[in-house]
Amino acid sequence: MKRLNIRKAIRKIAVFLMTVCLLVGMFPAAVFAIYEEEGDILEYPVTGGNIYYHKNTSNVIILDSDQDVTDVVIPEEIDGIPVKLIDNYAFGRCSKLKSIVIPDSVTSIGKGVFNGCSSLSGISIPESVEVIGESAFEKCIGLKSIIIPGNVAGIADSMFAGCSNLEEIVISEGVTNIGWNAFSGCSSLSSINIPGSVIIIGRSSFENCNLKSVVIEEGVVRIEENAFSGCSSLSKVVIPESVEAIETDVFSGCTSLETAGPIGSGCDYEFGWKERIPTNAFAECRNLISVSIPESVTLMGSYAFENCSSLSNIILPEGLTSVGERTFSGCSNLNSIVLPGGVTEIESYAFSGCENLKSIIIPESVTSVGNFGFLQCDNLKDVYYSGSEEQWSAIRIDSGNEDLTNATIYYNSTGENTEAKEGDYRIDTLNLQDANGQALDNIPSGGFYVDVDLLKADGAGEAAVILATYDQSGKMLRFYCEHTSNMTVMKSGGEMSDADRVVSERIYVENENGTVSEIRVFIIPSLKKASPVCPSMVMGSSLAAS
Repeated sequence: MKRLNIRKAIRKIAVFLMTVCLLVGMFPAAVFAIYEEEGDILEYPVTGGNIYYHKNTSNVIILDSDQDVTDVVIPEEIDGIPVKLIDNYAFGRCSKLKSIVIPDSVTSIGKGVFNGCSSLSGISIPESVEVIGESAFEKCIGLKSIIIPGNVAGIADSMFAGCSNLEEIVISEGVTNIGWNAFSGCSSLSSINIPGSVIIIGRSSFENCNLKSVVIEEGVVRIEENAFSGCSSLSKVVIPESVEAIETDVFSGCTSLETAGPIGSGCDYEFGWKERIPTNAFAECRNLISVSIPESVTLMGSYAFENCSSLSNIILPEGLTSVGERTFSGCSNLNSIVLPGGVTEIESYAFSGCENLKSIIIPESVTSVGNFGFLQCDNLKDVYYSGSEEQWSAIRIDSGNEDLTNATIYYNSTGENTEAKEGDYRIDTLNLQDANGQALDNIPSGGFYVDVDLLKADGAGEAAVILATYDQSGKMLRFYCEHTSNMTVMKSGGEMSDADRVVSERIYVENENGTVSEIRVFIIPSLKKASPVCPSMVMGSSLAAS
């Protein structure tokens, strides 16, 4: 009873202070969130002690409990009056509490109700519950699983924070919000599925969890700062097209995310965006090696790839119109990039800190380069500009872009030796296979594999191999190529030298636009091959110069 008496005294003081404030007009009556009714506080016996309650004519409120209670069954009603509310901190720090049964009559569970109940190993939240307060289950280190019913409108701040043994969470359809730090520090949680009814995933909500897989369903709109930061084991995340806003550091420290591409691509980070890549979409994914962006994308938000320090190259979609502020800032391993022909603006700090960027292809459509767009691009040597010297002079280049203006500018150029051409190599074999390795006699209209052996005719040096598919009208569809091995073989006239290697390609081509009628192989001696992406990913037709 000692703990209850202390709480009663605190309540009386709080009620007195709020009454005074109400009388002088400082607060409206609506601020009364603490239990304040006068009347008898009664006790109800449970294992290990008592729980304490107040009743009026319409409901029973569970107020408190003895600290040594171990097993609690809350009745559905007392003296014919339904139990509807469990008040703030009613079982807080009851470290011996092992089990509790909450009846279907309860509609509200207050804040901190089970905070610090370290022995609580399981609890069932009835469908009748509509409100659960912040920190309600914080530091319940014995909890292993929880189902949050759909009638609960939101998961409050820190509701399960520090539940280090929580392995399974089911968030039911109907929940609309996940609060700040809701599951932070749930180090045993390996996967989570967030239903489409959720609109906002709050700040640091899953920070420092051991998540390996996150699936976010269509309907979620906003992911706030640090939501998944520190989830170093996260190797699979699916984000739908409905997500419009991603705040800073959402995936900071998610070191297992290495590839990104559209939903269905098989990449570590799958996304549903078709026209716009949101701000911060991939920021701080420091181990991200490759990204495939759909050709339909026309806008990429600021900071989209900031500090993706392992990203060595990226093929930008042809419809892109601008490179946003800090889009590639801190991409220290990026060595070359081709800006599509529709880009008109390179915004401030767009490529700042790209210290290994050696070459860039800039179209004549560009009219401005913002402040420090190429700051600390110390190794930028070659700029291939498709317009004339006069057009280049007309571009507004703001301050802090000396690394760009001091590079060698090649006018009227789309990149040295970047035009695809046949003849440098000849095709020795071209074998079609399905996904199971079975030979195909005809070119299929869907996805298929191709094995290509190419014999070098003459000359030396490394080359990029581009295999492209064409429709019946001669329009290039899509291509994807991945080196698998280099082999030495015999050719007429004797054994091939080291400079005359055979390049063997295993290529997955997926046709989305029409029937494939022709396959062509191009060899481009001076181009560096794009980094391999996901097993079933297709890439656009832009090429990146070395």
